[in-house]
Amino acid sequence: MTLNSQRNRFLHDKLKWAINIKKIKVPYLRTLFNLLELPSPFAELQSTRRNLEFLKSEFGGNVITKKVIRRSKKSNTLFILGSGSSINKLTKKQFDFISQNDSIATLSMIKHEFIADFYSIEVITQENREQDVLQEEIISKLITKDQYYKKSFFIIRPKVSSIRSSLNLQELIIAKFNGVWDFPKSIISISKFEFKTTLKLLDKFRIFSSDKSFLDFNSTIIWCIFLAIKLQYRHIVLCGIDLEGPYFYEESANKMMNRNIHSSLKKSYKNKFDLLESIEIINNTLLKKKGIRLYTDLGSKKLTKFLPIYEYI
Repeated sequence: MTLNSQRNRFLHDKLKWAINIKKIKVPYLRTLFNLLELPSPFAELQSTRRNLEFLKSEFGGNVITKKVIRRSKKSNTLFILGSGSSINKLTKKQFDFISQNDSIATLSMIKHEFIADFYSIEVITQENREQDVLQEEIISKLITKDQYYKKSFFIIRPKVSSIRSSLNLQELIIAKFNGVWDFPKSIISISKFEFKTTLKLLDKFRIFSSDKSFLDFNSTIIWCIFLAIKLQYRHIVLCGIDLEGPYFYEESANKMMNRNIHSSLKKSYKNKFDLLESIEIINNTLLKKKGIRLYTDLGSKKLTKFLPIYEYI
């Protein structure tokens, strides 16, 4: 028996014990994860709360809660809009259908003419001229066309080490739009088995449905899926999550960039599995159990290997 399989057996036995626990308060989940020898998403719980309170007092705005953002929910279907070039293949009729439901978009989708219900604003931290230009364009559009975004809900997700980076964008959103702060607790899992085990534990103790415990796992797309679970959507549709090729705004501007391997598909020393595998695990471990249907559109050939294609009415 290999060291890895021995560890999996250890986790499996401990998980059976943990599942029998009837109830536990969130602060004590850290202790439970330590007993299981799993990295805890709640290891920095106190510092996370302090960071959120600092942002609120320093720049204004509110801290994210399920109750606050649930007010903007108007349907049981959530479209998660990425920035892949397949977004350009969606027809006006399809966008009209999306607008009749709920949608959440990534930062760069602000460059698109479609106005989403929610935007996930992940603060740009790296020194990158391309990203700087993108952010400047987004700020310019928000200023000149602010009236179109008055009904949208912006969720700002800065990293602890870079609260003051992208400050102009953060302050603009808090000052002029409906924005809230979030420091999601990060799930850290080296192996697929650890990830499945962590998801089962968090689900067992209703963390995915709790009012204040928002979770993340290395990707805005995963964060959006966790948000959809929390807001009790019955259908989740992934659009423009191409994971290869150019972004939608590069294609339209004839600036095709060669991205043979999307950054989210690169495995690292921290995670031995990629975004596609993460989505598949979440679908099989959480979504199917809860009766939530996860779809993709025709844009991502990689996702269609294990997800059904959504059919627009």
